[in-house]
Amino acid sequence: MQKNKDIKILIITFLVSFFINNKIALAYELNCESMKETIGIVNEVLGIIKIAIPILLIALGTMDFIKAMVAQDDQKMKKAQTTFVQRLIIGVVIFFVPMIMRFLLNIIGMGNSCLYDYLNF
Repeated sequence: MQKNKDIKILIITFLVSFFINNKIALAYELNCESMKETIGIVNEVLGIIKIAIPILLIALGTMDFIKAMVAQDDQKMKKAQTTFVQRLIIGVVIFFVPMIMRFLLNIIGMGNSCLYDYLNF
């Protein structure tokens, strides 16, 4: 039950991060000066996410492994390993969403825009 909840939280975090980045890319037509404050807030949120993800991965992984070790059950240890790997993969994907967005901005030709300059991922 806890595993599904953790995965749902990581997926929601990924989706929020992805949609925030997409909204910024779609807002390219707006005046860059008016977007400075919004992009600054988004950069702060993404900075917090970049710090929170590794902390959550370490904390949740440690708790799972401790529970499995205390129970001395091989099945629980295997489940903890599987859960940790899944969380790690989701965390890495979330962590690299801003870099992927910068790459996509380069591909679609917005790499020299003021929007690209404001995105300090």
